[in-house]
Amino acid sequence: MPPVDSFVENPHWNWFIVVYFFLGGIAGGSAFIGGLAALVGGDRMKPVLHWTALIPFPLLAISGLLLIADLGRPERFWHMMIQNQTWWPMFKYWSPMSYGSWLLLIFSGLAFVNFAAAIIGGRQGGFLGRFSWLPRVVGGGVLGTVFQILLLIFGYLFASYTGALVTATNQPIWSDTTMLGALFFISGVSAALSILILLTGWRSHDHYVVDRLETVDNWAMLLELVLIGLFLAFLGSIAWTFLAHRYGLTLLIGTVLLGLLVPLFLHWQPRLLGRTTPMLAAALALLGGYALRYAIVYAGQEIPIGGRMMG
Repeated sequence: MPPVDSFVENPHWNWFIVVYFFLGGIAGGSAFIGGLAALVGGDRMKPVLHWTALIPFPLLAISGLLLIADLGRPERFWHMMIQNQTWWPMFKYWSPMSYGSWLLLIFSGLAFVNFAAAIIGGRQGGFLGRFSWLPRVVGGGVLGTVFQILLLIFGYLFASYTGALVTATNQPIWSDTTMLGALFFISGVSAALSILILLTGWRSHDHYVVDRLETVDNWAMLLELVLIGLFLAFLGSIAWTFLAHRYGLTLLIGTVLLGLLVPLFLHWQPRLLGRTTPMLAAALALLGGYALRYAIVYAGQEIPIGGRMMG
C-alpha cells in the first residue's frame, strides 16, 4: 500500500490511550472468549465462564474514565452521544469517535449485566437475592443464548475497534496499513487468554481448563505473529524506518520475542519450570500485548516518515 501524503494534526495521545486500548482489548477478548465458551465449551469450561463474566465490566469502567480524562473536558464524551440543543441521542456513523462511544456504552451495559449475574450467583436471601432470576436468564435458554451471542459480537467489535480507530486517524504508519483492527483484536484475545490462564491456573486442580486455554492461546499467538508480519508488509519501505526506531524495536523485542515466541516455547515445554511455566508464559504474553499498543500508538506520532509527520 503506498504511503498517505496528507495527515491530520497529531492527536497527542499519551499513556492514557495506550492503557485504554490495552484494557479495552482484554475486555473485548474476554467477552468474546466467554461467549464462545458458553455456546460450545461444555460444563468443564464453567471456570472460564465465571472469570469472563467478571473481567470485562471493571476494565471497561476504567477504560471509560481514561478516555474521559484524555479528552480533558468530561462533557466532551457526553457531547459525542447527546445533542446540545435537543438532548436527543446523536450517532454519527461517519465518526469513529461517535461510533466508539456508543459501542463502549452498549458493550459496557451488556458486560454489567453479565458481571451482576456472576456476583449474584445462587444467592437467595438479602438484597442480591431479589435478583436471583438474573443468572438463570443470562446463563441458559433462548434468552441466555442470545445474550451470549451479543456479548461475543460486541466483544469482537470493541476489541477490533481500537485498531480501526488508530487507522482512521490518518497518521503515518497508522494509515499505511489496514491490519490494525484484526491485529488489535487477536492481541486482545491472546491477552484475555493469558489472564484466564493466570486466574484459573493458580486456583484450579483441573489441568483440563488450563490446557485448553493454552492450546487456544497458541493458535492466537501464531495468528498474531502472522498479522504482525502482514502489518509490516503493508507498510512497505516505511517498515524499515519503523523497525530501526525504538518503537519498532519495542515491537520486535517486547511483543514478537518476549510476548509471543518465548510464551510459545514455554507452552511447548510445559515441564521446563514446573507449575510456574504457564504462569510465566501468560505474564510475558500480557507484557507483549501492552508493548504492541505502546509501540504502535507512539510510532504514529513520533516517527517522521519522509518529513510527512504533523507536529
